[in-house]
Amino acid sequence: MGSVADKVKGATNEAIGKGKQAVGRATDNHRLEGEGAAQELKGKTQKAVGEAKDAVKTASTGCNRTAGFDFEKPSAQMRRRLFRHITAPSPEGA
Repeated sequence: MGSVADKVKGATNEAIGKGKQAVGRATDNHRLEGEGAAQELKGKTQKAVGEAKDAVKTASTGCNRTAGFDFEKPSAQMRRRLFRHITAPSPEGA
């Protein structure tokens, strides 16, 4: 399952769990209240799994994207600097 699906299922389970808890409290049904707490916890866990998958995906794409710089497509400023460095005359005595 993908990270988005995990997050959606997690949010759904969390909402249903909260609803079950509310109904359980209103009807004084401890079993239903407990099921709701368990389902809410399951939803929080699923959401955490989705977040972890996103973190792994972001980390595996490399630091160049997380730092905001794509090394395969340098900016015009970086190309100018590189060109000046390559074409600059070498210092005398070197």
